Amino acid sequence: NQAIAVNNGGQGAGGAVLLTEVYQSSLHNVSVSGCSAALHGGGISLERCAGVSFTESDLSNNTVSDTEGCGGGLHVNQGTSALEASVVAGNTAPRGGGVCVVGNASSVVVRASKLARNVGDLAGGGGGIYVD
Repeated sequence: NQAIAVNNGGQGAGGAVLLTEVYQSSLHNVSVSGCSAALHGGGISLERCAGVSFTESDLSNNTVSDTEGCGGGLHVNQGTSALEASVVAGNTAPRGGGVCVVGNASSVVVRASKLARNVGDLAGGGGGIYVD
């Protein structure tokens, strides 16, 4: 069961891409920049996905506007993901400016990647990575 939604920002999750129940997918050389979402995943939101990996990708300058929002660059809810040789930079969200990981058994593995200049607006909001 796979669902991909491409947004122009606005309400909900996934300013550029929303993936729901996607399993064992590899995305190479993905660039998501300048996108916004109201709630979660200014760049990309993964909902109940397992094994979605990004290699040599760039998630930069994305934003989440809602005060309860999470994951300016990447939002992972109830799933697993990996970033390898990628850049997550200049993203903003109340929690997890760069990456936000929430939900039972959720995780993101980061290897040889650069997280820089991400801002978590709330106290304790996690500029680079927020895990709840």
